Amino acid sequence: MMQYIEEEYKVQGGLEYKPKMDDKEWISKSWVGTLHGYEEVEDIQNIFCAAGFYQVKTVKLGGKEILLSPIDNTDLEQLFSKEVDWIDTHFESIKKCSPSTVARERVTWVKCIGIPLMAWEENMFKLIANLIDSDSEVDSSVAASVNRWAVEISERIVCGGRI
Repeated sequence: MMQYIEEEYKVQGGLEYKPKMDDKEWISKSWVGTLHGYEEVEDIQNIFCAAGFYQVKTVKLGGKEILLSPIDNTDLEQLFSKEVDWIDTHFESIKKCSPSTVARERVTWVKCIGIPLMAWEENMFKLIANLIDSDSEVDSSVAASVNRWAVEISERIVCGGRI
């Protein structure tokens, strides 16, 4: 029989969630890291493996945030404390998870069609991003040649409203 934790967590939009006991156990062993840039997001698991860190599982949370979970019973705190320089090279911050840890950002791709070539530059895409979310940022490190841009949004937008 599945055991549930007595605590309930309120989620944005009024939802309530009661986690299973297993959820609290694995989250207490996990960490969240924020990469310096978007360039490494897609390849972060390979970057860890290339450095010999096969005991770390990575999950993209959105934006530059990565969930770092141990494979087997690896003590990530001990591992990371020995590899401070390597961690600092790739991450602007890293912190231990708690049951209330949330992903702070999401990145979505916006396909841009019908924009005159004269306007095909970063400021135009920032204007478009601001139509989606006034707090959004355009990632100019992503190639603009594919007629779409990565837009970082700070809130979830549903049917023209925010939750």
